[in-house]
Amino acid sequence: MISIPLLGLFLWLSSKIFKLADKRYKTAIKATLFLVLGEFIISMISLGITYGLSSSYRYGAGASTMMIAMVIIPYALKFIGWVCISMLLMVFLIKKFYIITWGKAWLVWLVFFGMRVALAIISWIVMMVVAFAFMAAMF
Repeated sequence: MISIPLLGLFLWLSSKIFKLADKRYKTAIKATLFLVLGEFIISMISLGITYGLSSSYRYGAGASTMMIAMVIIPYALKFIGWVCISMLLMVFLIKKFYIITWGKAWLVWLVFFGMRVALAIISWIVMMVVAFAFMAAMF
C-alpha cells in the first residue's frame, strides 16, 4: 500500500516537469490507484494459473509440466502484465486524467517509469546491504 502514495508522488513530479495543466497530487493518486489495481489483478491471475498447473503436476503430470507451471508461465505472465498494465494502461490513464496528447502522455510515462526503476534499484541496493549486514553479524 505504500506504493500508491509513492508512485503518485512520482507521477505528480512528472506532471510538474512537463508543466501539465492539472498538477494536483489527487489526480496522480487516482491514476496510480488504477495502475496498482491492474497490477494486482494480473498478479492474482498469474498466481491462479501457477497454482492450477502445479496442482495438475501432483496428479500425474510430468516434470516438463512442472517446469512450465512453476517457471515459464508465471514469469511470462508477469512480463505480459508489466507490458500491458505498467505501460499501456498507465499511458492511457495519464492521457485520460491529464487530457494531453498521446506523445506527451508517453513522455510523462517515460519519466514516471524512470523514477520507478530508480526506486527499484535503490530498494534492491538497500536490501542487499541489510542482508549482507545480517549475514556478517551471524558469523
